[in-house]
Amino acid sequence: MTTDMLSWTRQQIETRKALAEEAHGASWALQDQLIERTDGGADDRAALLDAEDRTELVSVTLPGPGLDEDDLKHIAFNDPRQIIADCEADLGILDDHEPGWAGLKRDVRVCMACDVKRGDRWPCRTVRRIASRYRHRDGYLPEWAPEGTTP
Repeated sequence: MTTDMLSWTRQQIETRKALAEEAHGASWALQDQLIERTDGGADDRAALLDAEDRTELVSVTLPGPGLDEDDLKHIAFNDPRQIIADCEADLGILDDHEPGWAGLKRDVRVCMACDVKRGDRWPCRTVRRIASRYRHRDGYLPEWAPEGTTP
């Protein structure tokens, strides 16, 4: 486990992106269905589908134990295509906020994208905020938290 915030954060983002790339389908959709029972009644059913080929990924009879429709809506909203885009954006922002050196002796580590006069030393608030997205993962250190972050 690393204590370097930038390396740790990149590792978290790259792992998340790789998992999304390995997931079935690029885009997901939610479909509501009414399923007739043999007793003449019907059950509401929600299914998470691959939006392109309409392959059913998971379904749940409502109401029921386990996943409910709100869970499936959340999952569909966070489909692989969206997660990959989020990760690519975060990695790009981290690239923009690489650390550099300032000061007469080049002894002060600063963010090269932020205004050094404003006091944004490395790691800057932007990098801290991106790292805080993963604060519930193993390896996140509390001292990395930007001001105002909930535990």
